[in-house]
Amino acid sequence: MSGVSTRALAVLLETASDRGIPLEPLTQGLPIPKSKPYRLFERIDWDVFATVCERLSDQLGDRKAILEFGEALAPNKSLSIFRLVGSTFYDPRELDMVGAKWLGPSVFPMLDAELQELPGGVFVQRLVLQDGHRDCPNFFLFMAGFLRTAPV
Repeated sequence: MSGVSTRALAVLLETASDRGIPLEPLTQGLPIPKSKPYRLFERIDWDVFATVCERLSDQLGDRKAILEFGEALAPNKSLSIFRLVGSTFYDPRELDMVGAKWLGPSVFPMLDAELQELPGGVFVQRLVLQDGHRDCPNFFLFMAGFLRTAPV
């Protein structure tokens, strides 16, 4: 399995649309599937996803706005099934572990994720883009915002 799940793309685009950001400039000229709803196991190339992230970051402007957008990703309606199942069967600590070990790698297989629990119930998650993939610093800002507010 390679490439980014189109489910991640859907969450990004839905959140942008909900915030009044036009989608055409984000996706114009990119080989993005037209099928909806996007499926967890349908894939797009990392480079395409990174391009959407960069274009979205340009629309948002600064680091603070990019982090805030990342925070807005967690409550997205497309993730409601994960929140429902997760909150039913797991406490937030376990849900973070499931996300780092299973959900994250299934959505972004080009990332290596480590989750470390520190004293006092603090978690530190480290995400590393595997060699051979184009860097996209703003993707990591989106993820930092997302991980701050997830699970919700």
